[in-house]
Amino acid sequence: MLGFDPSDPGSNPGGAIRTFQVLLVICISFRNHKNGETQSESLVLAMVINLKMEKKEIQKEKSTFMKFLSYFKGSYAIVFGALILLALVEVLMIVDNIVIKEMVDLGEGFVSGSVLLANAQGIFLTLMIIFAIAILVRSTSRYFHVHLENIFKVRIEQKVKEKYFNKIIGQDYNFHTDNQSGVLISKLSRGSSAASALAGALSQVYRGTISLILVFVTIAYFSLIPALITIFTAVILFFFSHYTFKFQKEKKLIQNEVEDSEKGYVSNIVTNFEAIKFFGRENRIKSSFGKRAKNSHDSQLVVEHYLRRFNWGVSGILGIGTFLLLYFSFTDFLAGNITIGAVVFIFTTFGRMIQPVITLTSQMGQINRNIADLESLFEYDNLVNSVQDKPGAKDVSITRGEINFENISFTYDSKKIFDDFSLNVKPGEKVAIVGESGSGKTSLVRLLFRLYDVQKGAITVDGVDIRDVKQELFRSQMSIVPQDSILFNDTLSNNIKFSRPNASNEQLLSAIKKSALDSFVNGLDKKEQTLVGERGVKLSGGERQRVSIARAMLAQKKIVILDEPTSSLDSKTEKQIQVGMDNLLRGKTSIIIAHRLSTIMNSDRIVVIGNGKIVEEGTHKELLKKKGHYFSLWQLQKGGVIPEQIPE
Repeated sequence: MLGFDPSDPGSNPGGAIRTFQVLLVICISFRNHKNGETQSESLVLAMVINLKMEKKEIQKEKSTFMKFLSYFKGSYAIVFGALILLALVEVLMIVDNIVIKEMVDLGEGFVSGSVLLANAQGIFLTLMIIFAIAILVRSTSRYFHVHLENIFKVRIEQKVKEKYFNKIIGQDYNFHTDNQSGVLISKLSRGSSAASALAGALSQVYRGTISLILVFVTIAYFSLIPALITIFTAVILFFFSHYTFKFQKEKKLIQNEVEDSEKGYVSNIVTNFEAIKFFGRENRIKSSFGKRAKNSHDSQLVVEHYLRRFNWGVSGILGIGTFLLLYFSFTDFLAGNITIGAVVFIFTTFGRMIQPVITLTSQMGQINRNIADLESLFEYDNLVNSVQDKPGAKDVSITRGEINFENISFTYDSKKIFDDFSLNVKPGEKVAIVGESGSGKTSLVRLLFRLYDVQKGAITVDGVDIRDVKQELFRSQMSIVPQDSILFNDTLSNNIKFSRPNASNEQLLSAIKKSALDSFVNGLDKKEQTLVGERGVKLSGGERQRVSIARAMLAQKKIVILDEPTSSLDSKTEKQIQVGMDNLLRGKTSIIIAHRLSTIMNSDRIVVIGNGKIVEEGTHKELLKKKGHYFSLWQLQKGGVIPEQIPE
């Protein structure tokens, strides 16, 4: 059974819409029957609703197509040149048939004796010269047409790819946490390819149109009825193709959704392969992927069904057209209205038209599929970034490093994280944040980096509201060691230098040494040029964390955020890098989030938060004397227990 049965209205979006329409008709009929209205009135109303739905879909397609045409800007000369050359190629294709027609008539005249040998030789030579010139000009024109078309197709694909890559990268934190990377990659790849394919499809439609006009005009010159048959055949083909591909588009959208889901699943599995190995779930994953692959297979078969029906219909229509053309053209010849050369010309020209017309009609389906792919990508234009630079946002330069959370309130997913929360971090002060899981420690960091905006209050740095400055420039002037090390599939060197690309090799090696990474790096064959693998999979957890610390050290920013900086390190390694950590934080404003209290004992101030509020604050010694939340936590860790939560 197919995964997407066209007869099952619940198995696809289009079916769901039609089911909704049927139910709507029933409801309207029932309501109108109670009100004394006739069944015809109910049906008329239902038809109006259906037409409105179709009109909305047409408007959406038109909007997508017009948006696609906007990418032609800057390439009009290339497009115009390509169209002129393509028209010239089509005109010169007719010359072949004209030459053949004249040669057939010349041969008939020579055999019948109406044309002398000397004259026949002269005419034949002239026809061959015309034929040779036509071939030369046509092949040259086709060469340059293909060249210009390729330039344009690659250019338009690049424009679409760059725009929507930048659009995706520029989205807020919420967007990236809500969307699978595999789905994003699939839509970007398919949409940009569709832009190039659509440009090629439009070129083929133009070619088919030019060819059809030329065929009609030239055949009509000799005999009108065969010319009308040609046009009639082309019109039937067009409408048949239009309605076939109209229904196919709906199935193509479903196929896209299934394909996106499959690629998102593969991306998720490949990224988290360690968990699969650790828990021995290979067979379960294989089975789950098999079901998804089956759904993808079934949805593709539904789409291919329409292509099969299309090919069958085209063969039948062209067969009937050819039969009628031969009958009427040969009838004209027997009546003495046209020559045998004209019959040959009509038949060969019609045959010459078949491929462009088939291409023209098939491209209508290709255009529908391309527009469907572009619709999925163009939907990103409707995204509204929740974190945006204000008009006229200012440049910022962090000189002192004072951080102030002023009566901030922040709610995430209906959960209140902070309510009228205030905290001041003085320039050069080292402040540690301690609190139970979910108390808001990490949210505080994300708000500072403006991954989210507060609903009330303000966050200022050096007295400037961070919402008034350019967010990317602002973030680039702070440094962070996150709890989960973020590494690229690149060398150790490039991963560390990501925070400061222009750093010298001496500065790089110094950062490696201060982060206690030097002994590890020196033991590698390629030293700092060693590849770390996707997400740093070739490194241990502690090694990945030290790379993040080295990156922060190399950045040398005025504000440094440490989010569980030693969570993946053993006690020995922690002591080894403590001196380097002190060097990193000396003279800088720093916020340290930690459960491991040994890393924050020497902080200037320790702030304990719970339920979005400050529970207590002070130095390590001051908080121990209070014998409150911090004291209880210290006693537990001192005894070798590191709890997840602070006791109430």
